[in-house]
Amino acid sequence: MSPRAAALLVTLLGLSAPLAAHADASGSGRVDDLTLEELLEIEVTSASKKPQRIGQVPAAIYVITQEDIRRSGQTSIPELLRMVPGVNVRKSTVSGWHVGIRGDQDKFSRTLLPLVDGRSVYTSTFSGTYWDFQEIPLEDIERIEVIRGPGASIWGSNAVQGVINIIRKPAAQDEGSRVSVLGGNEERLTTSFAHSGSLGRALDFRASGRYVNRDASKGRDGSHAVDDYRLGTLQLRADLAATERDTVTLQGDWVGSELGGRFRRDLDTTGNNFFVEAASYGVRGGNSMLKWHHQISERASTDAQLYWDTSTRDLPLYREIRSSWDLELRNRIELGRHDLNWGVGGRRQGDRWNDSLNLVVEPDEQAEAIYHSFAQDDIAVTDALKLTFGTRLEWNTYTGWEVQPSARFFYAPQPRHQFWGSLARAVRIPARSDREITVVPEYVFGLPISFAGDQDFDSEVVVELDLGYRLQPAENLQLDLTAFARDTENFKVYEGVVPFIVFMDVIVPAYNTNRGEAQAIGAEASIRWEVRDWWRLALNYSHCNISSNTPLNTQGAELSAPHHLIVLQHQLSLPGAVEVGVTSYYSTRVRDIGGLESPSYMRHDARIAWQPTPRLELAVVGQNLFNPLHFEARDFFEVEGFTGRPDSAVQRSIFGEIRAQF
Repeated sequence: MSPRAAALLVTLLGLSAPLAAHADASGSGRVDDLTLEELLEIEVTSASKKPQRIGQVPAAIYVITQEDIRRSGQTSIPELLRMVPGVNVRKSTVSGWHVGIRGDQDKFSRTLLPLVDGRSVYTSTFSGTYWDFQEIPLEDIERIEVIRGPGASIWGSNAVQGVINIIRKPAAQDEGSRVSVLGGNEERLTTSFAHSGSLGRALDFRASGRYVNRDASKGRDGSHAVDDYRLGTLQLRADLAATERDTVTLQGDWVGSELGGRFRRDLDTTGNNFFVEAASYGVRGGNSMLKWHHQISERASTDAQLYWDTSTRDLPLYREIRSSWDLELRNRIELGRHDLNWGVGGRRQGDRWNDSLNLVVEPDEQAEAIYHSFAQDDIAVTDALKLTFGTRLEWNTYTGWEVQPSARFFYAPQPRHQFWGSLARAVRIPARSDREITVVPEYVFGLPISFAGDQDFDSEVVVELDLGYRLQPAENLQLDLTAFARDTENFKVYEGVVPFIVFMDVIVPAYNTNRGEAQAIGAEASIRWEVRDWWRLALNYSHCNISSNTPLNTQGAELSAPHHLIVLQHQLSLPGAVEVGVTSYYSTRVRDIGGLESPSYMRHDARIAWQPTPRLELAVVGQNLFNPLHFEARDFFEVEGFTGRPDSAVQRSIFGEIRAQF
């Protein structure tokens, strides 16, 4: 860490001390409803698709609670993920985030599997997630579970470097109505609402919605970036207790947005990009999901889940219509010392494209399928030692059969000392962009290049070893340590990019290939310290070092990760129902595609809130307080190729917020 960064962190610690002393003298409530010991008792489901206490999970797991969300002052899911150790988040545009776990620092997060209530929001178009489409009322979220490391033996292909599961509250957990409104210089207007109720004793429901209007960012040169963002979303949920043993959940979402942008409209072979500035382009879609849970006995249960979704991205460059459905049936049974969890399912997705002169998809209609089965056995060898063996067998349209096994152990010689380890294999299967999408011409430094898919593109394969240790030396102190080593084969690289060969206006293609290999080692540490009932500190540190045998100029941004990433949080509850939160982030530089770099940065956020009544909260939030703007990520896909926007910078943001319950 630079001396300046260290000095700023120490300064923030010093600034909080007078506030803490005042609170100690005056008395105050708890900083959180849960003690540190109670946090370890939270039940999670993302590690093995069954309820487990965090303190017994043999994986690197971190949970963002609703209280964390409320007190953070953040307004989007990617920004919330900044607080998780091992998760590197960089913002490239107003609606664009590069989210990675232990690397994978690209726009689409191609080796992460994000879920909403267990429903995959991963798309096979560009192999990853459209983060600009994942706008959920943050008040609806019960918790966000983040698994670092492969989760493919349970969740399947593309859960290579982690799983992010956004879990919304049951309808019965809310009661009445709520509304929140915030506005400021960058967050021009964000508002959400919800109403929950019951119809009889068995049926609970919730209707909620959210509207977001964010101002366009500025480039590092002060120019206008033309990336303003407006989005609206509606959610409906109904939970039915059909019998004493059966519960049914039906929920649906609708999302529509308008985004500002600038796009190339014609094939340009002159070396001078020709752009048309669009006032907006549309993205819209919806989904529905049906869940059924049957409790056979105290030691056995069956679950079924069916969902369907559709989306349309209507850009001047292309139009994509995508739809998919997914069905899974799971069963869990405890037999003596064995806890068996198994399931079967399938997913089919299709898309239809309208090409342009600059982007060609062949064929323009495609249907893809994934069929799977998985099984996992948790074996209680002794009261202190548990072993877990599992595997997932998949068949997909592109590469056929894939096997993704894992083995884990959990050892707790004492209640406050927990050791765990895992060895797992995971794959990322090809996307349409890897095999069937051609971009022509792509202008890089004024030279024309065609990016072309390769029909022989195979699955990327990762084998990773994780070791962890959780320690609670005192009731008010927790430490969580993780180390990992990863080997990647068949890594995606671009062949033909450099040297740039341009002869008589001939465009030289750059092909996606599987010739790359990469290795990564790293460690993560999370410390939570409850200094007093009203003052809590959290310090997260992450280190990651990635090496590769491929030339630097052929690698994508997926191989980048900050060598050092630090997050420091203060949360205080002061007299008079006042809350203060200060969060500092520090990241070393990362490498972008072609060997370019995004610089290191430091950011400081603060939130002050007052609750004059239990049902009313007023807050003021400041983000990036010490800098008018700073640069985090280069969106190579948009800046160099399609939009001609300047590199966007993250600006200082100040906004006020009102939350009310009725």
